[in-house]
Amino acid sequence: MDAAQFETHAAHEQKHWWFVARRQILSQVLLELAPPGSPLLDVGCGTGANAAWFAEQFPTTGIDVSRYAIELARQRFPQVRFACGTIEDIEPETCQQIRLVTLLDVLEHVPDDLQVFSQLLSRITLGTHVVVTVPAGKDLWSPHDQALGHYRRYSAERLSLVWKGLPVECRLLTHFNARLYGPIRLVRSLTRKRQQSAGHQGTDLALPPKPINAALRYCFAGEAKRIVRSLQRGGAGGYAHGVSLLAVLKRTEGEVRVRTRSPEVPGDYYDPITKRYLED
Repeated sequence: MDAAQFETHAAHEQKHWWFVARRQILSQVLLELAPPGSPLLDVGCGTGANAAWFAEQFPTTGIDVSRYAIELARQRFPQVRFACGTIEDIEPETCQQIRLVTLLDVLEHVPDDLQVFSQLLSRITLGTHVVVTVPAGKDLWSPHDQALGHYRRYSAERLSLVWKGLPVECRLLTHFNARLYGPIRLVRSLTRKRQQSAGHQGTDLALPPKPINAALRYCFAGEAKRIVRSLQRGGAGGYAHGVSLLAVLKRTEGEVRVRTRSPEVPGDYYDPITKRYLED
């Protein structure tokens, strides 16, 4: 993401229905995993609104590789701790204290998601939970993804390859933003045909009128009850389709060897020059 996209996020993430509803869902998931006061690390925190929201219940550190994003986050939320860098730059003492990690719409921004996730897992301690979200469905690929610098959209099977063979217990893997899947799929189909996004700076982000924004937020956030119930039931009963995927993972005992993409994982990232997935 470049400066224009970060500014677009900063302008929308405190009011736009998608950002707000997602935080409401994730907050309930986090409270199911750990009591308030548990230290949380938000990896790929961007311009900081998620970290600021979580910090109301959990001592939170946000980290991102973009210095521009971190500067925006510090200006907007001075009460939250932010750092510029990667997980490798977090002090070992801090990593030892962390009990919750959020990795929210980050993996689609890196060419080698296996490497990034295994690096993260190698730094956290036994019993720490990692909450991952990614955009779902290659059929939803559109100019919105291109503008945000996405390498891929995920299927549940593809996402599970990220932690395959690692010391991880998958407690939940479900789609979400399921109730609005049909309308969003229609919009993405139209923008893909036109090769033109529906919002600002090449994205689909645009704040609807207040009543519509509130209705969309209510509809999306209403998925929280089913998602938490699915987590309580060991992953059963989640959503089979949706615009995004949510995984809840728990670090278990065992050594983590930092790895790179293996032959069993498809070379599925998007080439902006040919405008095709490399697996096509």
